Amino acid sequence: MRIPAMAFALLALLAQEKRTPPVVAIRNATIVLDAATTLERASIVLRGGFIEAVGAEVVLPPDAEVIDGTGLYVYPGFLDGLTAAGLGETKRTPEERKKAEATPADFTAEALGGMESANRKGIRPEFRAAEVLVFGEEELRKHHRGGFTAAHVAAQEEFLAGSAALVSLNGGTRREIIVRPRTGIAGSFRAYGDGYPSVSMGFMAHLRQVFLDAQRLRELKVRYDKEPAGRARPPADPALEALWPLLDRQVPLFMEANTDGEIDRALALASEFKLDLVITGGREAGLMADRLKAAGVPVILSLKFPREPKRPAKHAAGPRKEGEYEEIPKPRKQYEDEKRDWERRVRAAITLNEAGVPFAFSTAGLDDPSAALRQVAKLASRGLPRESALRALTSAPAAILHADAAYGKLAAGRPANVTVLTASLGAPDARARLVFADGMKFDLEPGAKGDPAPEIDLNGVWTLTVEKSDAGPLKISAALTQKGRDLSGAITASNFGDGVITVGRVTGRSFTLFARITVEGEPTELEIRGELKEGAMEGKLSGPYGDDLAWKGRKPQ
Repeated sequence: MRIPAMAFALLALLAQEKRTPPVVAIRNATIVLDAATTLERASIVLRGGFIEAVGAEVVLPPDAEVIDGTGLYVYPGFLDGLTAAGLGETKRTPEERKKAEATPADFTAEALGGMESANRKGIRPEFRAAEVLVFGEEELRKHHRGGFTAAHVAAQEEFLAGSAALVSLNGGTRREIIVRPRTGIAGSFRAYGDGYPSVSMGFMAHLRQVFLDAQRLRELKVRYDKEPAGRARPPADPALEALWPLLDRQVPLFMEANTDGEIDRALALASEFKLDLVITGGREAGLMADRLKAAGVPVILSLKFPREPKRPAKHAAGPRKEGEYEEIPKPRKQYEDEKRDWERRVRAAITLNEAGVPFAFSTAGLDDPSAALRQVAKLASRGLPRESALRALTSAPAAILHADAAYGKLAAGRPANVTVLTASLGAPDARARLVFADGMKFDLEPGAKGDPAPEIDLNGVWTLTVEKSDAGPLKISAALTQKGRDLSGAITASNFGDGVITVGRVTGRSFTLFARITVEGEPTELEIRGELKEGAMEGKLSGPYGDDLAWKGRKPQ
């Protein structure tokens, strides 16, 4: 059946109308234009994907959807400095690797048919993330819950993993979300698959050889193009040719380097081949702050922190159940060394900030990007200025990715990339309420007016059970007092100790609480997230003995 041209035009018009950004005004909010400028009781108007007006005395247009911003904080849209979200599985199959990487033949099992020309294990710079990106609804929502309006996406687990791309999280098609299709080449000091290279010295030799091969191929290509007569035509090699913009410093190398040794090797590689370098991951970047500052190298710092070391608690004296065992405490010196190393890694952002090294935050390594706000709150509690945290989520990644025109600050005429939180960035209870990506509105609490009314009553004493943790089964007694959507009370936990709830919030049928507890004389934080269904609780817990531990709970009869 043929569809008339007019019907096609109508369908196109409907599709276009569906993707038209709404006209929205947020009034009476705290609006943070950038890390240095905050307006109290101000308004912002978004129209057609742009900021129409922002200020303390903005006249709200009659055609706008007006949102009461009382108690809300409006920020420039957050930008995830690096993630693999939207790419799905990018690893090559063994057959694809053998073809692309020129894996040497096993001469003990195969006939000698000639030497392979090169070893290309983990070398895939010709891969382009922008050509395969597909953000599913769940991935999109997780990033929105972290307050993100854009993300820098790159493949992982390759020595050279291909071109990264900056994408808007506006929920559109691939052509609608691409902001910059090629921001640079992503790399690391790891790759999947067996064989050479498998140690640090081999990694460096392998990468150096690839860059030298790329330089040599370009020399041959230039000579041939200038005078082809009497010269052999250079072979086509998409992998090596993809490195030419890197060697010309047209794009940077985003090199994952976590230890001080890896960062040192990345700096050496960049110096030898005169590359523009950006360190990603950066777990021990604080140890190299002076070197990074001197080299002018920025860092895209992962918000995935290592687990805090804890000395295992002994079991109480007396008979033990079958399967139980007595945990032997670590030697004091070992524990102190691990604790000092952990604190140094967690404080990497603070150290970089104090040294004046530009850094941005990324969700690389986090199972759920929505956890970014909690991780930032942990850094703020340890002394990272909230202004610096905001820069690391807005202007710093925008500068590193050359996307300053669209991200980093709020001003009339700029694209409507806006993040709205329920509390100030860095507060333990801050969560994303709304995000606008290119003006497209994403309401993370549909139907809410300000904060949604609680639908559950958590008053009473609840028993929570964690079946699997680093210390075995855990029992937690939570005496909760609920007033409206606020939770308070006390916590008593086996293998943890006693503590009090510092912040607790109820949203609909879900709740989140933070408790400060003391474990073997040292204060630490316990986070419990859950939902009440038919009188029973379930959720996730993060604390000294693990992250995102599943638990179930009931109120004793």
